[in-house]
Amino acid sequence: LEDMGTGRKVVLLGDMLELGHAGPSMHAEMGRKAAGVADLILTVGDLGQHIACGARDAGAERVLHYDSVEQVIAQLNTHLEAGDTLLVKASRGVALWRAVEAIG
Repeated sequence: LEDMGTGRKVVLLGDMLELGHAGPSMHAEMGRKAAGVADLILTVGDLGQHIACGARDAGAERVLHYDSVEQVIAQLNTHLEAGDTLLVKASRGVALWRAVEAIG
């Protein structure tokens, strides 16, 4: 993400399923790493809350968390601007592809 595009860097990150007991700490670490490169961090899901907390702990100022993909779909276009680079990552079971399809 750091080397992609020239506009704002936006990440949409959701639950990475099947990580077992290490899941919460791995999600928090992802948030800390995202804080170093992203201008806006959007998270979704139960484990996504750990991403948001990790990002905030690392100093990220623009972090928004959503409980469901439906909430993300309803709000995503209000957060994106022309020229943004958007990186999306979650387990397929989270269905974030639905949010990508809703970008308009």
